[in-house]
Amino acid sequence: MDGVYVVTDSTANLPPETAERLGIAVVPIVVHIGDKNYRDGVDITAAAVYERMGEGDVPVKTSQPSPHDFVAVYERIIERAGGARPTILSLHLSSRFSGTLQAATVAKQLVADRADVVVVDTKLTEYPMGYIVQRVAAAARDGASADECVALVDRLRANTHVFFLVDTLEYLQKGGRIGRAAALVGSLLQIKPLLTLEAGEIGVADKVRGKRKALDRLFALLAERVGDRPVHAGVLHAAVPDEAAALRERVQAMFRVEGPVDVVEIGPVVGAHVGIGTLAVSLVTI
Repeated sequence: MDGVYVVTDSTANLPPETAERLGIAVVPIVVHIGDKNYRDGVDITAAAVYERMGEGDVPVKTSQPSPHDFVAVYERIIERAGGARPTILSLHLSSRFSGTLQAATVAKQLVADRADVVVVDTKLTEYPMGYIVQRVAAAARDGASADECVALVDRLRANTHVFFLVDTLEYLQKGGRIGRAAALVGSLLQIKPLLTLEAGEIGVADKVRGKRKALDRLFALLAERVGDRPVHAGVLHAAVPDEAAALRERVQAMFRVEGPVDVVEIGPVVGAHVGIGTLAVSLVTI
């Protein structure tokens, strides 16, 4: 097979049938629950992780894949190439969130004599990243070069707008994103930090008292970003499908959405860091 092969990590949260259809190889990130280790999307589901988090007695942590994990995937692609030197585009979550990109970069050097690997920091994660990975894989399947695929990543990322709302500051505090005192004060005052994902980092877009006002602010900020331009839209949630369904209706009513609004449950890795009840909206201007 000629052309560009696409690899990503499991935080892209791709349905298995989508990855198979587009020929995307997925490297799982590891989820640790107590003293047991699971491969995201292979040995454990988001529902199982949220159930354990809800019990509150066992810590849920995550860790990046090893370079060996990436080498194993790259080796399979090299074998599929049947003697030709393949070009592999390895698209991953923001390097600010994980060492996954670094592991892929080390693996790239280990197969440099047999494959051309281009490692790309999407500066995103979860559904927004998964959308880009799908678009790139479709372009590669249609004959786009590696340079054209990287340019597509850059263009889509620049047009992506993500805001999210956590239900509790507890998980961000446990993960070291905020201090314990800030988490306590925020919880007592019902302060809801409205967060955004830009340039590969989580930023605070606003702090609003009360969930309803926070969601109103989320939509106001999105409207400022996209105006009346057509968009591709996704709603993300962590174990709150009914709330996500309500957001989906609001997105459809408020924006010029091309196609359906995708509703996706946040995967185990990101869910472990943002916590149950998190809601997010991702819009990509077309």
